[in-house]
Amino acid sequence: MAANRLVKFWSTAGELPGPVALSLSKTIKTYPAVGWIRADKAGNTELLSDINELRKRNEELEQQLSRSLQSATVTVPNLAPLEDSVTIFGYTSPLSGRLRWEYETTWRELFAMIAPFSSQTAERRQS
Repeated sequence: MAANRLVKFWSTAGELPGPVALSLSKTIKTYPAVGWIRADKAGNTELLSDINELRKRNEELEQQLSRSLQSATVTVPNLAPLEDSVTIFGYTSPLSGRLRWEYETTWRELFAMIAPFSSQTAERRQS
């Protein structure tokens, strides 16, 4: 009745491990199929090799990009160096007698003070 079937009958729990192990082994050999492999053999060596080559290429490209960014300089004609000094001056409101004021700084510091407000102005214009 159980011939040519994946069925084995057993009477006690102690009988079960042996037939299961033998039947499983026989089934794997008789009916090879996807999934009947050991977990440590599951990785496709060709696929792993491809992944490793892509990892190496990615590292090369990251290094090239890093070198390019380090050596990149932008030259703008007639632009003052960031460390040059600049004096800003203005006048107080007419209500306090219109007094002149001055502030000496560098172009770098001036840009750092103004830059956050320039992005806010651009955002307001877009909305």
